[in-house]
Order: sequence, then C-alpha cells, then structure tokens
Amino acid sequence: MSYVMVGDQKLQRDVRTRKTPVTTRNVLKRRLPVGAEIVGNGVHFRVWAPRSRRVSVHLDSPSNGGTKIVPLGAEADGYFSGLIADAKAGMLYKYELDSGIFPDPASRYQPDGPQGPSQIVDPSAFRWTDKAWRVTVLLMRMIRWPAARYAPGRLR
Repeated sequence: MSYVMVGDQKLQRDVRTRKTPVTTRNVLKRRLPVGAEIVGNGVHFRVWAPRSRRVSVHLDSPSNGGTKIVPLGAEADGYFSGLIADAKAGMLYKYELDSGIFPDPASRYQPDGPQGPSQIVDPSAFRWTDKAWRVTVLLMRMIRWPAARYAPGRLR
C-alpha cells in the first residue's frame, strides 16, 4: 500500500491495482484540517464525527433573522465537510450531530462561552499591534530557566 494526499486526507492506494478511492467532491486546499475556514468562494466547514451518520451546520444569519441548516457531506474516516457560499466572517454556527447540537470543537472564537455557538473568524483581517514588541533579557531568562532545569536527563 502507498498513500496519496487528497486535500487534507491521506487515502490508501492499492499498489497492485493502482486504484485510489475517488471522492465525488471538489478538493479544496485548506490550511487547517478541521473547523470553519474562509476560502475564496465562501466558508468551508469540516468536522470529525465518526459516530454520526449525518452532520449539519446551523448557521445563524443576522440579515435573515433566522437559522439556516446546511447538511455536510460524508468523507472517509468519519469526516464531514461542505462549502457554504453565503457564510461570512462574524456569523455564528453550531454542528448538529446524531447525538445533539454542539459548538465547533476546533473553533477560533466562542463569543458566548464554551457551550455557546462558534463564530466564523477571518484571521487575515486581524490587525496586529505588537510589531514593536521586543523580548527583554529578564523575560528570556524566565522562559529558558524552567526548560533547562527540567530537560531530559536532568531529573534523576
């Protein structure tokens, strides 16, 4: 057996028959393996739920004042994914599994706490304000000292 990368999935390929499992979806290039990720034409959602037969995204749309429910397609190894073209940064969402409705375990932001809905975040829109920050000598000593003290071979 050899392995072939399809998106972020590693699929086994049978060397004898030279066949690779075929996916019916377009393969997207993702930076992260799971979660909500903004791509060129919407937001791609991906979650690992091996015990569920179906997974849907409950997307709260402030403009419509309601919740849009979008089913995700099943992938190999228990993953579910789908692209929602009208989803945008700032929208709230949850996943509906066979066992209930849950926030995204890989979300970047939970504005209402860990049990509340997840929020779609665009990391490229974040404005960094710490470009002039410099590490001080004292801070470097504080960081290095515990690592040196408890390095492998030092505890006997």
